[in-house]
Amino acid sequence: MPADGEILLDADWKIVVPDDAQPLTNIMAGHLVEFLSQCMRIDLSVEHVPRDQLPQGVDRAVILLDSGGGEGSVAESFTLAIAKERLIVWGRDAAGVRDGVVRLVDRMGFKQSPIVTLASRCTDPRGHSLGGGALDGFVP
Repeated sequence: MPADGEILLDADWKIVVPDDAQPLTNIMAGHLVEFLSQCMRIDLSVEHVPRDQLPQGVDRAVILLDSGGGEGSVAESFTLAIAKERLIVWGRDAAGVRDGVVRLVDRMGFKQSPIVTLASRCTDPRGHSLGGGALDGFVP
């Protein structure tokens, strides 16, 4: 069971990518589905949604966005924005999404559970924090 300040991904969640997502983003959605199924015993579907409906347009979703996240001047950077109803892996580019999904999988694998802590953090490709912390008023 998740503690205060954590969320549990379960079968009611889905993975959402923009309908015009870059190929690497779609590949990472598939890898995330595989990890959750094989390691966490959760079967989630992937839905493609118009980009202009994201991230606010869906709930109970892991949303993979391949532009607009991370640090604008740092290629392959990403932001993990985790709130109660949505978890966003928001890459500066598709490589940022890749690195963000890897970080997310690492967090769940370390806990051996599909539980993640509410937070928003911008990270460069080497895993160094570029800012962020608790979700103080942040609404992904």
